[in-house]
Amino acid sequence: MPRGIITSSFRGREGTEYVIFDGEKYYRAVSRERFRTGDSVELRDGKLFSLSESVRPKVKERFLSGLKVDLELPDEIAFLRGNFEVLWKELAFLKVTGETPQVFYDNDADGIIAALLIKKALGLSDRAFSTISHWTLREAQIWLSDAPLYLLLDVGSDWRDRPGLFLLSSYGPTFVVDHHYAEKQHGFGVVINPALHSPELSKYNTATLVSYLVKSWVEKPEWGRIAAAGDKSSVIEWGEEDRKKALALEMSQAIRADLRLAEQILETDLWKTYYELFRMKVEMALENAEMEEKEINGKRALIVKLSYTPNYPHKGKIASCLMDERGYDIVIVTDAEKSFRYTVTMRGKGDLLSMVKNLGAAEYWGHPNAVSLSTTEPERVIQQILERL
Repeated sequence: MPRGIITSSFRGREGTEYVIFDGEKYYRAVSRERFRTGDSVELRDGKLFSLSESVRPKVKERFLSGLKVDLELPDEIAFLRGNFEVLWKELAFLKVTGETPQVFYDNDADGIIAALLIKKALGLSDRAFSTISHWTLREAQIWLSDAPLYLLLDVGSDWRDRPGLFLLSSYGPTFVVDHHYAEKQHGFGVVINPALHSPELSKYNTATLVSYLVKSWVEKPEWGRIAAAGDKSSVIEWGEEDRKKALALEMSQAIRADLRLAEQILETDLWKTYYELFRMKVEMALENAEMEEKEINGKRALIVKLSYTPNYPHKGKIASCLMDERGYDIVIVTDAEKSFRYTVTMRGKGDLLSMVKNLGAAEYWGHPNAVSLSTTEPERVIQQILERL
């Protein structure tokens, strides 16, 4: 009498045909009773019976015992193999069972493409995905579904424990794939983030890390280039058009967080329209901004004080755009003076991360050449940064 979990179902004239997986073999049975994917059942004399006790742990253990891990990792992040393998096995099991995880992703090109790779690899619908932010995790304002696994992409490696992360991990297995630097690893879930070992390894952006995870199921090298261009990663070679597509992708998702639209932008010429919209939004943001150029120790710096804080482009994108077009060594962009919470964002050619570590900022995050920090005294922070150039 096989015991297993429901992995899929098909409506027929005689009832619903269910597929049952016991960890090694599949079985089929027709029943007029209603079962859901993931339900524990027993097959007796061709009939299905619901089980009061879940057999999922035993099915999973049996499946994983015969599973061969298929992963190729670069040598410099091979120390993360253990965490990679744990998540890879979890994803492999979800592919077999047809269960749906809950996936949260950051709304930039890197996070969006990482989410799309997971979506394709597991064959998920858009309902499994939602955007999330650093601030959402801080406030624990998260809508949770009953899922076998929770996955955060391009966000979640915070330098202090977040209530949102604690909430997620208390509901079920929680995984973070990220590349943002943090002073310490939080105590919740399994984290795949090379930057926690060394800030320089943040060059392995989230979409690149996810591509290693799902390579045996889906390969999208062109998407990888666009994600790398969005974060200016040096791991993958990318070109000017890749960069424009990344900005177009972010622009579209700032209007409507829709993974189907994201894939359309990546696969068609629709990106051109959204890139032009991005350029217009940058010009609007800079129209009434205060801009001051300085030269310090042979380095060209630009300080931008926005008259308002746009929803998109974010300050980091404005700084990157100005660097690309005008060749500054560092660009610092800050909120309007009337803003309740000040965020100072900078992009530069040096190790900015080391520069801000001793500023006494309440919070900071990012990569060696791209850092944001929160402060109540933006003028003082900007002056201290300039003194360190």
